[in-house]
Amino acid sequence: MKHYTFLFIILLMYCASIVSQEEFTRATFKEEDVSEFITSKFFMFNGNKETGDGTVIISFTINEKGEVIDVVPEINSSKTNGLNAMLAVQKTDGLWNPTLIHGKEASYTYKIKFHFINKKGTFNDDYSKAKRLNEKGKYEKALKMYNKFVEKYKDEARFYFERAAIKKVLGDDKGAEFDLKKFNELDKIFLAHIKVGFFGVERRRMMYKKIRVRNELTRPLTDRELKKAIKN
Repeated sequence: MKHYTFLFIILLMYCASIVSQEEFTRATFKEEDVSEFITSKFFMFNGNKETGDGTVIISFTINEKGEVIDVVPEINSSKTNGLNAMLAVQKTDGLWNPTLIHGKEASYTYKIKFHFINKKGTFNDDYSKAKRLNEKGKYEKALKMYNKFVEKYKDEARFYFERAAIKKVLGDDKGAEFDLKKFNELDKIFLAHIKVGFFGVERRRMMYKKIRVRNELTRPLTDRELKKAIKN
């Protein structure tokens, strides 16, 4: 029963979030998942080099035509990573449906954050565990884990949204309201959070193993084509 209550609260909060942003519709990516697309382009420019640890935030504007302009690094822990991240974001030029403000296409500035991790972490396992705790109704334990997520990834909107639902179930209406407000603020700014590093080589190879043909069909790349794609 608690699980259904949690899902119901999530639904209500989602609807409230949509209503609060009805005058603003953020830009949407026309192709595949934007994080996977940008990640593949980053590894294309990066080649087979280690990324090290650190953070890069790329700021850019999507104009009324869906074009990407004014691409600049806002936070840059590595010049090489920053340059490759900029080039990867520029590759999305023309692949966006523009922002709508009061129903009209508008130019708007966004950010994409790259998290570079040079060693294997436990984030995926921890996040899965937190969601399982939610499903089992163990909200106090789940809340402790979400507090750690928010502390480490302060500008990642989804954690605030999901934590708000937990706080709502636990009766912390003021805390839930704060988190939902924070979610709405961040959701208008960050289009993606991309974690790269330790698994970079494996993921890059996986992504290059397929080539998009007419936006629908795929086929395996030959070794020669794979080497050529990586160089380019």
